This record gives sequence, C-alpha cells and structure tokens, in this order.
Amino acid sequence: MKKICTPFKVLNPAGLSHHLLNLTRHRMGKNMKLLITVIIFFLSSIYQVKAQCPYSFTASVTQITGVSNWGCMDGSVTVRVNTSEPLQFVAMYNISGWQGIYIDYTNPEGTISGLPAGTLELYVVPYPNDNYNVQHCAIHFTNVVIPGPQYSETTTISVQDASGTDCRNGKVTYTTATNACNGFSTHILDSTGQIVPGGGTFASGSTVSRDGLRPGNYTLVIRANIANGSVNQSSYYPFTVGQAPCSLSVSNSVVPANNSNCSNGSLIVNASWNECSTYSLVVKRISDDTQVYSNVFVGSIPNREIFLDAGDYRVYIQGISPGTCSWTSEIISMGCPSQITVEAPAVTVSQQPSCITPTGSIIISSPVETGMQYSIGGAYQPSTTFSGMQPGTYQVTAMNIHGTVSPPTEIVIDPVPEIAAPLILGPINVCQYVGTGEEVEFSILPDPNITSYVWTVPGNTNIVSGQGTNTLRVTFSNDFVDMPGK
Repeated sequence: MKKICTPFKVLNPAGLSHHLLNLTRHRMGKNMKLLITVIIFFLSSIYQVKAQCPYSFTASVTQITGVSNWGCMDGSVTVRVNTSEPLQFVAMYNISGWQGIYIDYTNPEGTISGLPAGTLELYVVPYPNDNYNVQHCAIHFTNVVIPGPQYSETTTISVQDASGTDCRNGKVTYTTATNACNGFSTHILDSTGQIVPGGGTFASGSTVSRDGLRPGNYTLVIRANIANGSVNQSSYYPFTVGQAPCSLSVSNSVVPANNSNCSNGSLIVNASWNECSTYSLVVKRISDDTQVYSNVFVGSIPNREIFLDAGDYRVYIQGISPGTCSWTSEIISMGCPSQITVEAPAVTVSQQPSCITPTGSIIISSPVETGMQYSIGGAYQPSTTFSGMQPGTYQVTAMNIHGTVSPPTEIVIDPVPEIAAPLILGPINVCQYVGTGEEVEFSILPDPNITSYVWTVPGNTNIVSGQGTNTLRVTFSNDFVDMPGK
C-alpha cells in the first residue's frame, strides 16, 4: 500500500456526545432526557456516528507485529476495511507527524510498517480524506499497542594497571551485550570529566580494548543506539587504572680518594624502579646534616657519580608523586687513606730583586687541589703566590684540608745586585774651559738595567743640561781654578 502524508481533523466522539447531552437537557423533560441520553451514549460508543456518513464500511486491526529489538522501528500494523461500495480509504497514523497508506476496496487490507514500540494513534477515513469525511466518517482506533522489549544491557570490565616506567600503558577491556537496535557507542571520561580520545560505535556482544591510559580514575560510558540515530539510554561504569606494586632497586659503590687532600673520592649510585614517576636523589653529610647533592630522575638513576670530600654520608631516594617507593642508605664513609701524603711543593721565583725592585716573588705550581694552603715559614695562606719577598732563603710547605703538611722545598731570593762605578767619558783637563762659559760634555755608556742617572759635580761647576740622563753638559766659573782637588 502507498503511504501518504496529509494533515486532517478528527472527530471526538466523547466530545460530541457531551455536546448533544447538554442540548437535550434544556429542551426535554426529565424522563425523555434519560432516554435520549442513553441513545446518544450508545451511538457515540460505536466507531463513528454513521447517521451522518454517506458511506457504509467497517474497519479492524487484524495483526500487530512487535519490534525485534529495543529502539528498532520494525513493528507493523495490518488494517482491514470491509465495504460493499467501490471505495478507497486512507489509514492515517501519527509517528513524528501524520502519515498514511491507501487501502482499496479491491484489496481491502493494508500494512503499516516501520513502527516503533508504543501506542499508535490510528484513523481509517474514506478517500478523499477531506474535512467532511474526517469529521463524519473516520474510525478511530485508540489502543493500538506495538509491543517491544525493555532495554537491557550488561557490561563486564577488566583493567590492566600501568607498570614499568611507561606512564601510558594502562588498559581497560570491556564486553557489552545489549538489545539496542543499532548496538552501542562508547567513550571514556577522565577524572576531570574530559573525554579521553578514542571510542566508537560497536555491535552488541563486541569486546573493546582501550590502552594508553595513565594511572587514575575513569568512567566508561555505554550509550544505546536506536533506529533513528538518537541516544536515550546511557550506562556509567567507574574504573581505576592503578600502578603495579612499588619495586625499587638500588646499588652504590665508593671510589676512594687518591689526591693530596682526599677531595676526589666519589660515590656511584645506580637505581631503577617499576613506576612511571620521578624520583629524587639526595646525599647528606651526617656531621652537620648538610645536603651536598640533590637531583631528580625519571625511569632510573644510571651510574650517577657524586664527588665527595672525606666524611660520613647518607643517601636518600624518594618517589615524587605518584611515586611510592623510598630508600635510605646505611652510613657511607668517604675516607682519606693513611698512605696519602702531600708532595713537596714545586716552587719557582717569578722575579728576583733588581736595582729597580729590590724584592722578589715566589710562585707555587703544585700541589693545587681544593683546600690546599701554603706557607714560607709562617702562617698558611690559600694563595700560591708570595710577593714582596726580601732577599734570603725560604722553606715552602703545603698543607691539605686534613692538616697533612708536605716536606719543605727550599727557595732563595737573591740579593739586590750591585752596580759598578761607570766609566766617564770626557776631557780630563778642563782648565782651558774655566771662565770661558764654553759647555763641556761628559757621558757614560748606557746600561739597560738603569733608567735614571744622578750626576754629582764639584763646586763652581754649573750643570747646563742632562741631569738624570747618561750625558751631562756643564760650564766652569773663574773660581774653579782655586778649588782644591779639581
């Protein structure tokens, strides 16, 4: 049969009988009212008030087929029309709007298909289904029920906790059986209500696995899919992805010091754990509870070498959220082997005294480990340079942080060198220049170590120029001839 979609008005038999009953109460006596009321009630109980309809026919629902699964639209209703007249009819029904099928007197039975479960509003109207036929000839079926199953769904869940150092290897596996028409759709919410990427639509009975989950709390959402694509049934299953029980493995070894001040001993730490978390490594000196090393690691601590001075220490390894393991070492002693001695210093004189600078400087080139101090016979100092040293012999020693003193190294600062009297170049007999005003020149050979020259002249000798240099010009006055020892 062909479906049609036509809006129309329908007669309300109950409303009509109420209207006629009120009319008779005003116009007739009490007994007559009762009789007519009974007649009207009887007539209104039939499918239609046939007195006003020009057609003679009856209609009936001969078969109802329920839906196969919850949410499906495969139910059907078969309608039969009986008439002796050559008529056509329309079976009208309301499913998201009015629709209909044609039924011909030559083929008086028609089936309405594609129906959901529930109560169907159904009318059979002679064609054309105009206002008059709808008002006076429609047969109204008020209790056509399309049966269907109640919604059912079962889901079983198994969870695999995260393990090892991978924070994303948690997994949930679930199997869902449902009688929903088009299976189910699914997604997962994290602890903040955000949707975890993934999900999809699956047939009933499917087993679904979702991996890549971090440790934490989640909610699995199962939604039933019905025939028209909408979703109106949801189930919620909370689950938790945990971590495997904590397992922390630690080993350490000590490398003894072998330098002069016992400062290059080291502790080598190895650690591994089965959690996808960060761990801290802390080393404290026991004597003053000072933290001498701190760092954080992800996954493992591979061969971490920590250089330590001589002393006693403890090592602490602690998981940082969500890490749960912790470990504290026994006392670890970093000793200073008794056979270690401080070598005699290697010493040089960087500058000997000179005529210009009458002091020298001593430089120590070894040993130079951290904490080493040096002496030239008095107090110790960390500097490797001794400046302003007077000429003499010095004993240089070195001392490490543990107070071990080296054998001395002797070093000599030389005396200030003496300068020989220079050879003066110039005339020996100057009598011919006395009283003449003529300039006489005297000079000495230059010395690269001498930067200034001081000339001393006898009385009645006038210096013209050259004081401070190696060349001097003078004149002799008349009184010079009377000078003794000239």
